Amino acid sequence: MRTVLVCNAFSGEAQKRISALTWLAADAGLCPEELILFAPSAESARELRQPCGRVRVLSAAHFETEPYLSALARLAEERDKGPALWLFDSSFAGQELAVRLGARIGGCSLCGVQALRLENGQLFAQKMVYSNHMLGEFRLERSFCCLSLTAGVSGPPPAEAACPTLLEQPVRCLGEGQLTPLEKTDDLADARLLIAVGRGVGSKAAVQEMEAQAASIGAQLGVSRQAAMNAWAPMDRLLGISGVLAHPDVCIAAGVSGAAAFLAGVDKSRHLVAVNTDLNAPICGQADVVVEGDCVAFVSLLTDLISQEDEHGTTPTL
Repeated sequence: MRTVLVCNAFSGEAQKRISALTWLAADAGLCPEELILFAPSAESARELRQPCGRVRVLSAAHFETEPYLSALARLAEERDKGPALWLFDSSFAGQELAVRLGARIGGCSLCGVQALRLENGQLFAQKMVYSNHMLGEFRLERSFCCLSLTAGVSGPPPAEAACPTLLEQPVRCLGEGQLTPLEKTDDLADARLLIAVGRGVGSKAAVQEMEAQAASIGAQLGVSRQAAMNAWAPMDRLLGISGVLAHPDVCIAAGVSGAAAFLAGVDKSRHLVAVNTDLNAPICGQADVVVEGDCVAFVSLLTDLISQEDEHGTTPTL
């Protein structure tokens, strides 16, 4: 089965995503023959470790979904007449492109894949289902398959191919203006102190206030899906099965109900503290410590006390 890896290198985590794609394919006994990178130029792609003998760089000043989807569709229609597997990274762009390319070519697609299995020429994909309560396995019967990885899949840096062939193919974007890329945020997955906020904080202003408080004590701020869908924080702050899987020393879940999909993002926390006015919320049954009360007031008090300790060397008491 011809296997192609597709990775968006416009972000700062391109090498990590390439490693995850390479590891997943190798674990299933697949040998990718081509890596397709979305990048500003071929030069920027040279800085990355290349696991395939052929690397195709689809270059543009910035990323836009429609032009890149069209470019991928042309490549697939020109070259993939037999069975083919296209593996996309776990970014939001990867998820969207996997679904839309599969539909456009008349193949199948699946997002959130965490493992692959090849048996007697038949490909099977595994992902979490039923609100992350069960591992499901799907048989992929169509000849053209587009899959995107789930967040949290990781592997060692891939061995670099000997003298990879680097091809650059410009992509014409629709926008005429220049887009300013977002400043790269600190890695939420590796935060030691994490404040996770949910719909219970009440408003976007409250989330922004808590983000400033978190930054003042060296903590990272993540959000539940409800908070992210309310546009209270960027989607790269989303915690859970479809976002970031974090493993902090301490996670303070403030105003979070604790749905299973969210808990998957914080269940590797060394200590989980739940702050909620509802002691029957699912998060309270999973937490090591439960605080009943207003989450915004609690976080404000906590950051003030920690700041006092930093300034005066005193031990704060609650």
